[in-house]
Amino acid sequence: MLQQQPVQVDNYRPYMEQLKATGAVGFNQITGQDISTIYQAMKNIGYSPQFVLYSVQYYLDANVQAAKTLGTFPPTYVGFSHLGFEMDNSKYPVLGQIKSILNASVSKPRFTDFTASSMSAWALFAKEATACGSNLTMECVIGKASAETNWDAGGLYAPASLDPVHPQVNKCWLLINLTSSGWQYDQKVTNPNSGPFNCDSKNVTAVQSYQTAS
Repeated sequence: MLQQQPVQVDNYRPYMEQLKATGAVGFNQITGQDISTIYQAMKNIGYSPQFVLYSVQYYLDANVQAAKTLGTFPPTYVGFSHLGFEMDNSKYPVLGQIKSILNASVSKPRFTDFTASSMSAWALFAKEATACGSNLTMECVIGKASAETNWDAGGLYAPASLDPVHPQVNKCWLLINLTSSGWQYDQKVTNPNSGPFNCDSKNVTAVQSYQTAS
């Protein structure tokens, strides 16, 4: 049995040694932000998985710099239900619009997953507040937002329902690949079937939920 990793890790070597010993071909990391210590531990023991999938907070310019320093590292991905900011702005004008807005108001804007989610929230509020007009109340805005069944934030996200009564995980995803020259949309691995997204119904699976007594 593999040792459970704590939220914060100072030395990844013991965990990489366990993965190597089990013959694990992939590694999925959902906490942290820095790839350097993880890949250094892999190099130290000669472990190179076929792929590494990180959670969205790893989508940072700092990790591009880390990739340049490392030189070689396993195929590395981050998955999104929204466009990556490195994608073609002429093909997806919403990306250029976001960059124009932030570059005009922030000296050194960061374009991350959290940028996408905040811009989506801002656009949603603006749309519903406008629709509410003189009846601009919290109840009105939330009510109209909850009625959105195909919200895509102007093309930034794959369309999704915002119904809070019947919440659904967006089944549409794309993969961004980390390279030493930057993040890049990986069309081959994504295997898109709806615009740039892969919306295969198998991307989301229902599982049994359990509740333990307190």
